[in-house]
Amino acid sequence: MDSSNNENNISPNEAAELLGKTVQFVRCGLKAKILPFGTAVEMPGGRWSFHISRIALNEYLAKGVPICYSEACKTKRSAYGCL
Repeated sequence: MDSSNNENNISPNEAAELLGKTVQFVRCGLKAKILPFGTAVEMPGGRWSFHISRIALNEYLAKGVPICYSEACKTKRSAYGCL
């Protein structure tokens, strides 16, 4: 894998720290597709793999975008066991 690509990827732990949220919050938000700075993919066997773009997260933080708490987002979160 290209190392320059790896420099743009950060872990859910690092993203959570930057957001001031829990790791579970980041993982659940990515699984429910309500956080716009990364993706979550369910792998064979039920494990999840996460890609979080450092650039997209920095842009998100710079905009001060509020976290979605609407009923539609709540429904998405609950589908993944994240309330």
